[in-house]
Formats: sequence, structure tokens, C-alpha cells
Amino acid sequence: MGLTPSQKLSIKKVLFISVSYTLISVFIAYFNHEMLVSQFSLGPTNIYQFKSYLLGSIVIGFVAGSLGGAALVIVNSRLFRKKSFSFALLSTGVSYIIVFVIVIFCSAAFQTLLQYGNSFEFVQYFELLNTIIFDGTMMTNFILWWVITLFTLFLLQVNDKFGPGILFKFLKGNYYQPKKEQRIFMFADMRSSTTIAEILVMKSTLIC
Repeated sequence: MGLTPSQKLSIKKVLFISVSYTLISVFIAYFNHEMLVSQFSLGPTNIYQFKSYLLGSIVIGFVAGSLGGAALVIVNSRLFRKKSFSFALLSTGVSYIIVFVIVIFCSAAFQTLLQYGNSFEFVQYFELLNTIIFDGTMMTNFILWWVITLFTLFLLQVNDKFGPGILFKFLKGNYYQPKKEQRIFMFADMRSSTTIAEILVMKSTLIC
């Protein structure tokens, strides 16, 4: 059984988001690397390896783009289609915060287990959690990817509500000057449409 046109379009959207998030992650990795090796920095520590950092950024960007993109595409097409943009924006923002908080708690627990083993105490866990939460890099990444996620939702909303490619055509200036375009129109006649219309008119008259 083949895929429907809507399913193919959804897959293309997820792939586009995955590639875009991966490229953004690579750009951030190169930007941070240049900041570390610049004359305004004391330089990276001994545990820093650019290749490992770059590879991790690529993997994280692709996974985040695939999972997050799939979630945004599915939710946007099924839940947000008949909702206002403000509702979609607020729901996505709150969901992003909840997921980010869960990831931070799980990451702190995982790092604590690696560092102290099964004999760790909750004091050590909360100390590491406090370090992660108030780390400047963590907060910067939180705000950056929050904006990127909301911008992704904005593009999906425009694409679904106004049609594929409309935003990019608008940005290119296609609608500033009138142009001749060929269009195909299909007219359909519903069976017993006259009878149905008469019944509706009679009912509306009785109600009034």
C-alpha cells in the first residue's frame, strides 16, 4: 500500500526540518569553536575535542529535527489546523519548556550515575542539577532552540493555512505586481441540491 499525497508531504516537511536543524547545529558548533580559539578566550580545556563536539552536534541536530519535526508536523496537521495561531504558539512553547525540563532532570541523573555510581546521594544530584540549570550555555541553548521551534511552527502554520510556498513567493515579491496565470476550476453539482436548499429555507423561515 502506497503513501497518500498528504503523507508524502508530511515526510518532506520532516526531512526539511531535520536537515535545517542539523545545519543550525553545525553552525552553532563552528561558532562556539571559533569563540573558544579566538584571542578573546583563554582557550578550550584538555577534554575538549572539536571533532567529537561537531559529531555530537550533528547527531543531536538530526535527532531533534526528526523527532521534534515529526511531532510538530503531526500535531500541527491534526490539532492546530482548526485552532488559532496564538493557541498553537502557546501550546508549543509550554510543551517545549516541559520537554526541556525533563531532559535536564534526566541528563543530571545520568551524569550523576556516571560520576558517583550507585552510591550517589541526592545532595550530589541536586548540586549537579543546579549547575546545569544556571549554566549560561544551557540557558542560551534553551532560548535559541525555543525561538527556532516557534519559528518552525510559524512556517508550518503559514504553509498549511495559506498554501505551500506562499510565504516564499511573498518574500520574493511575486504579489507586488499583477501577473497573468492559468488556473483550472472544477464545478460540482450536489445531488438533490435544489430540494435540500428548499428544505433549509423552509426551516429557517419557521425558526424566524
